[in-house]
Amino acid sequence: MLENLDSWGELIVATGALGAAAFGIVEGLKTWPVGLYGFRALVRELGPLTQTLADAYGQSWEGLLKAQYRDGRGTGPLRKTLRQGIRVGLNTRNVAAIRAGLGLPDLTDEALAAAVETVNAGAEPDDPAYRVVGRFELAADARVDAALALADSHYLTKARSTAGAVAVLLALGAGWALAGTGTEASTDWVVPSLLIGIAAVPVAPISKDLAKGLSQAATALRARK
Repeated sequence: MLENLDSWGELIVATGALGAAAFGIVEGLKTWPVGLYGFRALVRELGPLTQTLADAYGQSWEGLLKAQYRDGRGTGPLRKTLRQGIRVGLNTRNVAAIRAGLGLPDLTDEALAAAVETVNAGAEPDDPAYRVVGRFELAADARVDAALALADSHYLTKARSTAGAVAVLLALGAGWALAGTGTEASTDWVVPSLLIGIAAVPVAPISKDLAKGLSQAATALRARK
């Protein structure tokens, strides 16, 4: 029984290492479509705010965001690029759609448009127009944060699924290699390899803790003998 516990601990560590390797492979594929997992969710959540990005960065705004999204969704310059683009790109042409998209019921299109025009004309810092534009910026920043969080959630979900598929392929490949390829080779390796591949990604973050727990249990049982 104690030997079985030790074996299970080694198996869990190996399974976790497989999951970590699969995640590493997925992370290495950022230049492929994998790197854009969740990007569509980001654009959908921004909604009409993308009009300001087009005005600020031109027609290539989406390519710019994609490059920064691949580089780092929450840790790179993407958040700053979005916030600055929304501020710079807000103008009297898109203000109505932006206000409606952000849901500011106590702020009229006319009031926001007038404030934007006043600020763009170089109003004094204490002008009330800055307070109106500040309310817009606060709501826009909240939308940006929500969009990035949603995109990150979509990315992680899809990345886990992809890593799971990679782990299954790696496990099956290893099982096939270890079992041999002769005509009389058994296929008993298929199901265990498949199960290990499926379990690899969920087990990866906790594999060391599980193995440590089994090791402590084995130690405790040996001490009782």
